[in-house]
Amino acid sequence: MPPSPGTSAVQLNKIIANAKDILTNQVGISLGVRKMNKLLNGLDSANIKEIDCSVFTEFERKIDGCPVGSERLLWQREELKKKDIIVDKVIRIYRDKIIDKCYELIALSRK
Repeated sequence: MPPSPGTSAVQLNKIIANAKDILTNQVGISLGVRKMNKLLNGLDSANIKEIDCSVFTEFERKIDGCPVGSERLLWQREELKKKDIIVDKVIRIYRDKIIDKCYELIALSRK
């Protein structure tokens, strides 16, 4: 059964809220991107299909195997530091692209 129009609007609002959380540092980039990918995968909206959101998938692919969110609590300190070096490098490469994409997504709320 296809999602109802109301469901798509709710999902779109969650995507926009997550984009705002990423921009305002309410959530870290790594965790925000992971959440964004989950939200985008669950949405079938023409508004989003207009926007190339592949930067979120690319970013997550680059940090695959690195702990994100509360999963970090399960890692040994030294191993976590090593993974953080990888994540920091990827963030430096993708930060501007992610910020730009978040602004594009937020702009959908004004359409």
